[in-house]
Amino acid sequence: MIFFALCPEPCALSQIPQGFNYQAIVRDGVTKQPIISQSIMVRITIETSLAAEVYQEEHALSTDEFGIMAIVIGEGTPTGTDLFEDIDWNEEPLFIKTELQYPVGGSYTEMGTAPLMSVPYAMVADSLSRPLTKLTVKGETTDMEEALFEVRNKDGQIIFAVYNEGVRAYVSDGDAKGVKGGFAIGGFGADKQGVQKYFFVSGDSIRAYIDSTSTKAVKGGFAIGGFENTKAPGQEYLRVTRDSVRIYLDANPETKSVKGGFAIGGFEKSKGNESFFNVAIDTSGKIDPSENRILWYPLKNAFRTGKVLIEKKDSVGENSFASGFESKAIGKYSQALGYQAIARNNYSTAIGYQAIAHKINSFAFGQWAAAKNEESYAFGRGAIAEGFRSYAFGSAGVDTAGVSTDVTYAIGDYSFAIGQGSQSKGIGAFAIGIADTAVGDFSVALGYKSNAKSFGSVAIGFMASASGWFSTAVGELTMASGDGSIAMGYETTASGTNSTAMGDGTIASGYKSTALGFFTEANGHISTAMGYFTTASGSYSTAMGMYSKAIGEGSTAMGRAAKASGKYSTAIGLSTTASEEYSVAMGETTTANGKSSTSMGRLTTASGDISIAMGEGTMSSGYISTAMGSATMANGNISTAMGESTIAPSCYEISIGVFNTTYEPSSATEWIASDRLFVIGNGTDDASRSNALTVLKNGHIGLQSVETPTYALELPNNSDIGIGQARAYAWATYSDGRAKSDQSNLLYGLAEVMRMVPKTYFHHITNSGNEEIEIEDSGTYDIGLIAQEVYEIIPEAVYKPENEEKDLWSISYEKLTPVLINAIQEQQAQIESQNKENQQLKSELETLKERMAAVEAMLGKD
Repeated sequence: MIFFALCPEPCALSQIPQGFNYQAIVRDGVTKQPIISQSIMVRITIETSLAAEVYQEEHALSTDEFGIMAIVIGEGTPTGTDLFEDIDWNEEPLFIKTELQYPVGGSYTEMGTAPLMSVPYAMVADSLSRPLTKLTVKGETTDMEEALFEVRNKDGQIIFAVYNEGVRAYVSDGDAKGVKGGFAIGGFGADKQGVQKYFFVSGDSIRAYIDSTSTKAVKGGFAIGGFENTKAPGQEYLRVTRDSVRIYLDANPETKSVKGGFAIGGFEKSKGNESFFNVAIDTSGKIDPSENRILWYPLKNAFRTGKVLIEKKDSVGENSFASGFESKAIGKYSQALGYQAIARNNYSTAIGYQAIAHKINSFAFGQWAAAKNEESYAFGRGAIAEGFRSYAFGSAGVDTAGVSTDVTYAIGDYSFAIGQGSQSKGIGAFAIGIADTAVGDFSVALGYKSNAKSFGSVAIGFMASASGWFSTAVGELTMASGDGSIAMGYETTASGTNSTAMGDGTIASGYKSTALGFFTEANGHISTAMGYFTTASGSYSTAMGMYSKAIGEGSTAMGRAAKASGKYSTAIGLSTTASEEYSVAMGETTTANGKSSTSMGRLTTASGDISIAMGEGTMSSGYISTAMGSATMANGNISTAMGESTIAPSCYEISIGVFNTTYEPSSATEWIASDRLFVIGNGTDDASRSNALTVLKNGHIGLQSVETPTYALELPNNSDIGIGQARAYAWATYSDGRAKSDQSNLLYGLAEVMRMVPKTYFHHITNSGNEEIEIEDSGTYDIGLIAQEVYEIIPEAVYKPENEEKDLWSISYEKLTPVLINAIQEQQAQIESQNKENQQLKSELETLKERMAAVEAMLGKD
């Protein structure tokens, strides 16, 4: 289907063209979008109210970039023998029918028929060039001294003028001897007697003069008195003085004319007499068949004029008045005027063609007008006021073919129906416009074919419909069917109770829902949809912006193409999605799939329950996981990934930095000691990932390339200076005796030390922790002990791996310190013991020396 919006343009006044402009917007009947830059065929038909064709033409054209087509009616290609210039524009009413062919080559589709509300200027201007058969002048001036219409003589003097308050005529006092002017109150001629006055109005009197000279012709059509040239005074017919009004009648019994108590007629010397006004006492009180009469009806103190019909005494109301063709004023103090008008009840009034006022104080005015209830008022053609104290003002409707349809009808008590074909059926209802209907009690319908169907409903505009209690529909093709609902704009629908739909094509079907904007839908209870093609289908949901959808209960979608489908979810921004309950998605193309998850930034995804993804390209799939930064991933439960391209795949894992290494965890949902706990990445790109620090859940710490440390602290084994080495000003190890029980002296000592074999060797670079130990050819010369050899002497100082295929033997050199102390102490004891022996030997030697010296001395003497 294709819709038209008629936009006629005014014609230029500098010439009289044979045609008038016609513009319209061509829209697709489904999408309501304009049909842009497309070829179409348009057929225009001028026809009568009975659909008789007067003229028809076709136009081949294309719509412009806005879907607008523009033609000049009268410049198309005629389809028949009728010509545009031959149209009789005075023939009323004329209608214009529009048909459209789209696509071209198909059949014509009728778009509608509308009356020509006024004759086009060009046609009227052209008709003024010919003799006029009728001319109507309507004044707009408020100056009472300014003429609405004037006729002046050749000297510019006014002869005839029409003013707001009346008509004035002036007759010249010239030398012409003939009758002056075409209209004269007084006569004047060229003789010496001067002007003869026939009718004179002055400030103090009104006087009429009739020529009563003895002629055989009938004297005047109306005479107040007569005057003649005899000395006797003239015959008085009517005298008005300060104290009385007197009428003189011919009471001669020999006169054959009609006798009455009061009669006004003409009299002459010929036979017969015509009675124009008659007051008589007629005991029958009947005039049937009807007669042309001016009648005073003394039986009821009533007055009748025109074609009088009195079928029985009861058909004349006391102190009533009836005038026209067979009109009847039956009720007391009633009035009936027109053609067969009837005022049936007391104080009623009927005026027009077959107008009827049925009840007390009713009033019917117009053709077929009927006031059927007490104090009801019907004005217009076919208007009916049926309700008590109702009002019907207007005329019968006419369809596109000129056929009469519904009449203006006020059915409800205290109701008002105003306009063509409008009907007010409810109590206190108002229907104002063309073909409007107010059905509900206290309802209001205004505009064109608007319908207020329920109690207290209001429908205003073009074919608006308000069917719910206290509902309101305003605009074009709006519909408010829910109780307390409001629909405003173009083709809006408010079907939910207390719902509101405003804008273009909006729908509010949910309880207390609100739809505002362009083709928005609020289907859920207490939902709100605002903007452009937004949808709020969940209860308590809100959708705002463009193409946004709030589907879940209590959900909110704001922005462009935002979608909140989970319960109490929120999606804000561009193409954001919050699909699970309590989830939040904000930014650009963010997704929150997990329950109570939050996704913020750009291209972020929070799929784990209670997870958070923030930044750009981040993903949090684990339960209560958090991914922040750029391209980070938190896959493990309660994991955290922060920085750039960091990954936290295991449960409770925290990864920070940039481009940390990837691995396959033992579990993403459970605590596994061998999985990572904390990682600091220091890679440069996805192909060059590395860690600065790796901490496992078992407490082992690996530095740099050591990603699976088997010791509490493991450094990489490398020949480079500084790699695998630690440096500190002081490195203390606690050794509190309070934390040590079952103390005993160490048994290891000098003997074990003496068994150790320190060596120098070439130390190969090794990689352990994998399936097997990898020993490289590279390395460096070093000194130390061999773990396997020391294990045979002091096993407590050696770490023996459970799986020698995967891990290396290692020595805790710090545990050799107590052994060395013991060895030193043992050696010191030996030294001290030897010192004592040496001292004793020295003392003995000294004694021996002394003895030998004494011996030598003794020998020397000898």
